[in-house]
Amino acid sequence: MNESIGKRRKPWLAFILSLLGGPTGHVYCGRPKRALFFWLIGMLVFPLVAFCWVTFHLGASSFLALAVLAIAFPFVQALDATRIAWNSKDVALGRWQRWWIYVAIFLIAYVANLGNALFVKTFIAEVLMVPTRAMAPTIQPGDRIVVDKLWTRPGSLDRGDIVVYESVQDTSQLHVMRVVGLPGEQITVEGARTVVDGSEIFFPEAHTDGLLLRGYVPEQLSKHSVRSIEANSFFVAGDNRNMAYDSRFVGAIPDNHLRGAVVNILWSRSLTFPDPADTTIYKLGPIDWARMGRSLRSDRN
Repeated sequence: MNESIGKRRKPWLAFILSLLGGPTGHVYCGRPKRALFFWLIGMLVFPLVAFCWVTFHLGASSFLALAVLAIAFPFVQALDATRIAWNSKDVALGRWQRWWIYVAIFLIAYVANLGNALFVKTFIAEVLMVPTRAMAPTIQPGDRIVVDKLWTRPGSLDRGDIVVYESVQDTSQLHVMRVVGLPGEQITVEGARTVVDGSEIFFPEAHTDGLLLRGYVPEQLSKHSVRSIEANSFFVAGDNRNMAYDSRFVGAIPDNHLRGAVVNILWSRSLTFPDPADTTIYKLGPIDWARMGRSLRSDRN
């Protein structure tokens, strides 16, 4: 039964409720079925976009188009609620059009969206910020990368893949490096040169610059330059060899430390370092639009 205390819906309030609270804006406008429709579509958009990111080899334009789709959908929903409110008239309100109902729907939508985001982050794709120069210039400090959690498995790794893994010393720390050695191989990494089972493997991204990682002592590596990669492990090295604390120091990475493979750069904003040898203190630089959406998948077999 409706009550005769209706008021015309406020467009600005419908917009805010919809943008911040998902289906709340349409419920406020008296369109519960439309609210459910938009909410269900919204719950599918983000996982679908993440699935496309990690499944297909997307170029920068396709990748960014999907990113724009994910960002634009909440605004489309909010504008639709605003349009309905703008065209509304003074009509009687239903029993469910009450402030406490709006609060309840807002909280339910908020928890559901958090669960949806956690599901995507855990099982499909994760976005991480890289603060160090170990992979520069392939991955610059400040880049936000998209990590494939859906298809990446230890057995699927190829030489040249860029991976995210948990530190051997501290599993709460993540590192981003390039796979240069696979199980059962004998590997030597000296500067930018990589030798696997007696044959040199060329990595065009590998280089050494004038800086040295704090604590880096090349003489220590020369004593153990040849490594045997254990089963269920992979050997990694940073493209910026002088700034990478990689398998040359800690050995091969066990498979159970693998977090995922890097597929694209989502966002790029450079970092500047007041002390070139210290990667812990930095300032944000300008946005690098040209790097956004760049594919980081390896073409090697």
